Amino acid sequence: MKIYVHHKYTYELFWYFFHGVEVDPRKVPVVTEQNRYQVKVWDSNVQKIQAKYKGIDLDIQFVNDRHWNDESAHHIFDVTINALQQGLSSDRMFILPTMEGFKKDWIPFLNKLSSTVRKNTHILWISWEGFELNEEGIDVSNSLDSDINLYNDNIVNSDKTKYIFSQSFMSFIFPDTTATREYYFFYDWLKLKTEYEYKLLYPVRRVYDSKLHMVRGIKKDLSEKDTLISYSSFTDSEHYVWRHQYEKDYNEFLQYPNLRRLEKRGYNIEDFGGEWMRNNMEEGMWKMFGIAEVNLIHENPMVQCFSEKTICHILAGKLFIDAHYRTIQKLHKVIELLGYEVPSYPLPEYDDITNITPWLREQMDDEEMWKKLKEELRVWLEYVRKCFLESVNTQNSLLDEILSKKSINIL
Repeated sequence: MKIYVHHKYTYELFWYFFHGVEVDPRKVPVVTEQNRYQVKVWDSNVQKIQAKYKGIDLDIQFVNDRHWNDESAHHIFDVTINALQQGLSSDRMFILPTMEGFKKDWIPFLNKLSSTVRKNTHILWISWEGFELNEEGIDVSNSLDSDINLYNDNIVNSDKTKYIFSQSFMSFIFPDTTATREYYFFYDWLKLKTEYEYKLLYPVRRVYDSKLHMVRGIKKDLSEKDTLISYSSFTDSEHYVWRHQYEKDYNEFLQYPNLRRLEKRGYNIEDFGGEWMRNNMEEGMWKMFGIAEVNLIHENPMVQCFSEKTICHILAGKLFIDAHYRTIQKLHKVIELLGYEVPSYPLPEYDDITNITPWLREQMDDEEMWKKLKEELRVWLEYVRKCFLESVNTQNSLLDEILSKKSINIL
């Protein structure tokens, strides 16, 4: 089966698109004539790699903008990778320039391809933001020809778009633009740490209404000696575009005692720079993962995808509780979709964490109960981590979708 990847080549993109295949890693090119002296150069030459997946021989070719009219191949194009290679963004999180470029330049081009090519064209839009591709203001799935296959990182979609777990998960790893991959290796070091300042940390990067609600509940019900709330200097920096919109919430937040401000801008080696994703992830690993035994993270409960917050905790094996139970339900849903048994979660079900802060205080006040809860959390997290890593090393969601196509046989 011939597969064209319409991007410039790097070995990281090979693993992003084709993890789970049978291939000798030494046969995956790393150094090319174009990147010999500059690792950040994307190779625009054609790169061919032979692999096998579920008994099917794969002829994988990174062809950049070539061969779009070839009807004998499957065609793969990732919208956010294209934006990255075109210099429109530095990672997947910047939706606006990515979306505008795709709608203006790519949708008309893709819709004009032959019917055969369209049916074997696979468009990935993995953004970690949770928007649906048919919602007002996005209108991507409505604009693309219905023959074209569309995928994203939403576990549930209301249109034709399909969820692909393995590329969604691997997008945090490759290309390595966000330092999330480092958390995987940090896992072995974090297991050795036994001394912490607090039992629970609620790290707040941006202060706004829903996080202020959590802070109120934490300060009302949990012990100051066991619980810390930290916040980033980003909240009052000019880099934060919503700074003035949530100024009232921020001012109320600052009235609470025993908050720890984390300065993004330190002196010399201590300077973590601006609020780009890689800076945040590096700061999070080295400045926040060692404060408390358990982190209380705050995912958006209204979206159907995961952000870097959940993924980095899973990769590092860092014990965490989410501010909303919906995140736990999403994790369990994915584990079920992957064919694994859904594990037992050690906390009672809740809407948001403030529903059970009295219960949590009871656990934290009793050392034996707290020790037991931590161990149960550890067992649960290790299982989730095992399922995710095992899956991306043996399965490939996009290739499974391609192999499942029966309307046109081009094997």
